[in-house]
Amino acid sequence: MKRAYLFLFLGFAFLGGAVFWGGKLIAALPKKTSFAGLRVETLPQSQIFLNEKNLGQTPFEGEKILPGEYLLRLLPEETASFSAWERKIKLNPRLLTYVNYLFGATEKDSAGEILTLEKTGSGKGEIVVVSDPDGASVFIDGKEQGAAPKALSGFEKGEHQISISFPGYHARSFTVKTWTGHKLLVSVKLAAVVKEVPPKASESAGLRVRILETPTGWLRVREEPVLSAAELGKVKPGEEYPLLEEGKDWFKIQHEEEKEGWISASYAEKIE
Repeated sequence: MKRAYLFLFLGFAFLGGAVFWGGKLIAALPKKTSFAGLRVETLPQSQIFLNEKNLGQTPFEGEKILPGEYLLRLLPEETASFSAWERKIKLNPRLLTYVNYLFGATEKDSAGEILTLEKTGSGKGEIVVVSDPDGASVFIDGKEQGAAPKALSGFEKGEHQISISFPGYHARSFTVKTWTGHKLLVSVKLAAVVKEVPPKASESAGLRVRILETPTGWLRVREEPVLSAAELGKVKPGEEYPLLEEGKDWFKIQHEEEKEGWISASYAEKIE
């Protein structure tokens, strides 16, 4: 049987610290069908809870969820300072809601988008942008549109680039597709620009770190002291390693012979 489903299909790629999106309207469910869709992407991988029901890990895509308002909670497998993020989302019949969240060292350092498509019945497409922090500048196709929250209308079917910026925060840019008769709700969270504290050498020679319990039973070792850095390996709770350097919320360890990497200080302790 031919699969019929109306949803906003969004992919993303990282470029210059921003997330870029593309959209495509696929098909339509039969009118009697009232399921909604949800797609969630995170970095790092996270557990997904919808009204406390565990849906599994990211990336996630479900097409048979009852429409309505839900509390979405994301629990990352590793963070530097905070452990979860949650927001209310709306799932509309025969449409997809898309959530992307990039966990930073703290919530202030994190960023993401929630894109919700709603059917309006009007002839032209609409875009409504809200931001965190409030009052961020909104640009569409390179033209400044004012400060968020901002409602815009009169869009034909097609792609448009949205850029959001605010002093003291990292700007975000992404591409969306508008559809006649639909409103695209864009909720954007910007990450604050944090002044980097250069790593310092351990003050005492011979210091070590012990890996603490983690939600996953292991802890990633990364090339740099940021969650987006490449993974070099994994260490396990109870293991001990030489401490080489300390950064903000990170420890640099020698995890293998002649191999060094960074781990989250939230899941490790210094020992003599």
